[in-house]
Amino acid sequence: MKRIYLSGNPNESQYNIQQQLLLVEQNLVQSNNCVVYNSFDLGFHNQLNSEDIKEWFNLLMSCDTLYLLDGWFYSKHCVSEYNIMQGLGKRIHYQDCNPINDIFNETLRLRKIIHEASGYDFFYYTAKGREIEKVYPRFIFIYYSFHYLNISIQDIAKILRLDRTTIIHALNRFEELYKSDLVFNQINDIVAKKFFI
Repeated sequence: MKRIYLSGNPNESQYNIQQQLLLVEQNLVQSNNCVVYNSFDLGFHNQLNSEDIKEWFNLLMSCDTLYLLDGWFYSKHCVSEYNIMQGLGKRIHYQDCNPINDIFNETLRLRKIIHEASGYDFFYYTAKGREIEKVYPRFIFIYYSFHYLNISIQDIAKILRLDRTTIIHALNRFEELYKSDLVFNQINDIVAKKFFI
């Protein structure tokens, strides 16, 4: 019998995510010959202690398919689940066949490079805040996504949960920062060397 691990974005309200997961779980059970493991019901949606991590990882490894609700890439936990299942070559199914899922995946290498260059991961520098350590990697992510990955302003805005005006502002400020700010310049130079290999 097929084993499906069902996960969603815990950044939504607890009630919303619980209801969405329950509805999808019921639909999957009715339409497939499968066992569904609901991450919310199992308590695998928040910060996990070391014992829970082992249980979560073993369960994930035992499943055939990862089923992700819309907005999954806003959750660090869901992205970890995605990375594990993709690495194992297991099937990944999205609630909605939205191109934004594939577009987010196209940024994987860029996200890794920015993390190495700045010391900050994607979920840190895309969180709200105007601190330099958030703004600089965020601007670099936006600039490279638009100019080198050919991702539209609208899709970058969806990935970062920002409005289009903020994306345009970052694109406009990039050259100015590169010319005038030594710290920004250093981070970008490291990113460029690794990105264009």
